[in-house]
Amino acid sequence: MNITEDNWYQYKDQIITDIQESEFVAVDTEMTGLHYKSRGRFLSQEMVYASHHLSTSKFSVTQLGVCPFFLDKKTNTWSCKPYNIYCFPSHSAQDRSILSFEVGSYAFLSKHNFDFNTWIKKGVHFQPIDKWNKKTQSIREEIKELKEKFKEDIPIKEIAFALNPRRQFIPMERLNEEQKKEFERVNELVKKWKSTEEKYLEFTIKDRFLRWFLINHFYRTTPETYFQNNYIENNTLIKFELRKVTKEEFKDLQIKSLERRLEQSKDMLGVSELFLNFNKVLVGHNCLLDVFHFISSFIGPLPKDFSQGKKRILKFFPNIFDTKLIAEITDKSILGKIGKNSTGLGKLFTDLQDYKSPKITIAENFTSYLSSDNSHEAGYDAYMTGLIFLKLLQVIKPNFNFNLKNKLLLKYKNIINLMDCDYKFINLENEKKLIEDLEEKFHISNIPTDWRYNDAKEEFEIQGIEVKTRFLSKNSIILTIAKEKHRKIFIENFIKKKKNQDVKYIVKYYKEYLQDCIDFFN
Repeated sequence: MNITEDNWYQYKDQIITDIQESEFVAVDTEMTGLHYKSRGRFLSQEMVYASHHLSTSKFSVTQLGVCPFFLDKKTNTWSCKPYNIYCFPSHSAQDRSILSFEVGSYAFLSKHNFDFNTWIKKGVHFQPIDKWNKKTQSIREEIKELKEKFKEDIPIKEIAFALNPRRQFIPMERLNEEQKKEFERVNELVKKWKSTEEKYLEFTIKDRFLRWFLINHFYRTTPETYFQNNYIENNTLIKFELRKVTKEEFKDLQIKSLERRLEQSKDMLGVSELFLNFNKVLVGHNCLLDVFHFISSFIGPLPKDFSQGKKRILKFFPNIFDTKLIAEITDKSILGKIGKNSTGLGKLFTDLQDYKSPKITIAENFTSYLSSDNSHEAGYDAYMTGLIFLKLLQVIKPNFNFNLKNKLLLKYKNIINLMDCDYKFINLENEKKLIEDLEEKFHISNIPTDWRYNDAKEEFEIQGIEVKTRFLSKNSIILTIAKEKHRKIFIENFIKKKKNQDVKYIVKYYKEYLQDCIDFFN
């Protein structure tokens, strides 16, 4: 089901309820870009983290796929509800944030029929929960401060000024001749009204800049008057309503207004509200970048430190499962039962379609995904991910019963797959800093650009020592000493070779090179 600004408030509470009542939630995102910088980003877990951290600060979520899965324990069958939510960052006239787009991602989304007009015009807004928390805390402090002021014997005018200290003086010179005439008309109208016994005054204007001018003018000159302004007649007119109030009335109106703002503040969250009290099992496919975006886009910025970043992820998502990781570390003879040994999302989904157990249905009003292939639409990819998760577990362990304490699930919990990296995965629960365990690796640059693998192997091989080489670019490699005890022997021989042959290689300990790369990302 597509969710846009048009139907967000119609379905928002239902989506939140579905998430809360589900056994797990399968997720997927589409984004405006993947990797902002690529230098050495797959050389270590720290490098992957640094790269992803930077990317999530530069690129944005365009679609969020959320697919809650429900278990009927009586029949042991599953059902699901795939929601495809168009997302667009919250913005205002004061907001000067920049939205970046990677050309390759733009082309990819276009190729797969992404609706850019719906995204821009009707995408559901979102802002981080941390930012929302600060705003609501500010409103609570305003309410508390206002109640304290009303306990004191302070004139209503002083209280009103204190409530709106930021209202600025706008000189008349900012108005054009027509606006000045209209202002004079309104100002004279208000002056006459204030000298009468009439409690209410209404008038309309057309000019939007004059509206802003009048709001600031009334706050400064008649702060004890309560007023509202709203657009009417298809936003062609602006209606002002002024009201004379007693101190008690003023007190009640101001406090109720702030309390109403506090009550309505959740609307500011938009899509982020789905993650406000999220405490469910989260399932993704190759989902490290997805998880990073969930935190940075919908909750708040991730710390730059790798260890602290893992802790923050687990604070909000304590139960993460990656179907790519499950497929990658599963014995290939087991995976072979369902077809080819591919771990791609689309291929796994196709291979598992005919696997009978468990039975999975799509709830009514969500069945459009049954009649067509909508790959690379976030809602459909989330649906595929959840189906793969359930069926893959049954392939690995027939008659598997879904339970978070099950040993099979504990084996995969909070371990996320890494692509093209020296390390196959990130274990979010592992406190060990792997960058400290790389003394047997070296980064060697400035080698001849026409070298191939055998050239590098021949150049750096020392009898009795197993050496592995991996090209990073045309003129640089990573060299690994297989056994730590051989590291000193290799260094001594290599130094002699450099001196004797006047070699111009640039050699760095791998750890030092990685730190240079991390500095590059930061």
